[in-house]
Amino acid sequence: MRGDRLRQAFALARAVHSTQRRRGSEVPYLAHLLGVSSNVLNDGGTEDQAIAALLHDAVEDHPEDISFRDIEKKFGRRVAAIVEACTEPPAETKKPRSWLDEKRIYVAHILKAPEDARRVILADKLDNARYVEYCLSRWGKQYWKRFESPTEKEMTAYHRTLVESLAAWKPSVLYEEFKETASRLGRRPDA
Repeated sequence: MRGDRLRQAFALARAVHSTQRRRGSEVPYLAHLLGVSSNVLNDGGTEDQAIAALLHDAVEDHPEDISFRDIEKKFGRRVAAIVEACTEPPAETKKPRSWLDEKRIYVAHILKAPEDARRVILADKLDNARYVEYCLSRWGKQYWKRFESPTEKEMTAYHRTLVESLAAWKPSVLYEEFKETASRLGRRPDA
């Protein structure tokens, strides 16, 4: 693994997400991207997967600043394809959809993901579930009052859908850990 490509991906992720914070907090969004990349590498992922993990939300969150084509030019088609597989598809209608409806569309999208994108997707879901668990341990039910959506009920339903849907993928340590973390979210007495 060559460190220079990872450093370039980190620099790009830092530039694209520089002002972004994790939902409901002052935690820099870069913490999430590093967590996902760390999950990928700890699971035996490739350099391309680790780079895609750092960039997995770039196009979705900042399409005005970066495109899949930009990522392909800088890091290759494989990285761009993984990022695209991780990216929530844009709304096809001007009619607003609920948060949970958006997530159902996203789940259908990721179920078509190529094999090498699945590790990044699972690493992302695991990091997100861990973060929600951390926030609930820190703020309890007050965490849900920080935003209109997702509600506690929506988030629990989304995680249940992910656990059920992603079970069809080849068994993995990342999936098992995500499943355990997501199941704890629905059972927390303070959640």
